[in-house]
Amino acid sequence: MKGDKTVNINDLKQVSIFFPGDLYELASWIIKANAGISKIKSGKSPGSITVSTTVNGLVKNYAWLTDISIEDIKQKLKENNIYLGAILQEDGVTSPPFFGRGLPPSLPLRKG
Repeated sequence: MKGDKTVNINDLKQVSIFFPGDLYELASWIIKANAGISKIKSGKSPGSITVSTTVNGLVKNYAWLTDISIEDIKQKLKENNIYLGAILQEDGVTSPPFFGRGLPPSLPLRKG
């Protein structure tokens, strides 16, 4: 609904662009990726850092992956009463947002 601060990704199962549940599946992946990024960032900083993504961020990622217009995806979500400014959450678990911008963190995946 408009103005909700969070949206449970299960609410996205009702929305389909290419196939049923496609936005839900991407949102689920994004939440898992955010958890990994949060863990890495927290290890480099004092305190805990949590990375979150809004529905609008999901839209931009989906548009980039599929070459579908951002406006078309936004319209589909509005038709399903999904607020674009809401933070994605999974199974009722909400975390405070970290609105960091810029490039993703440098990940220690390769040596050399």
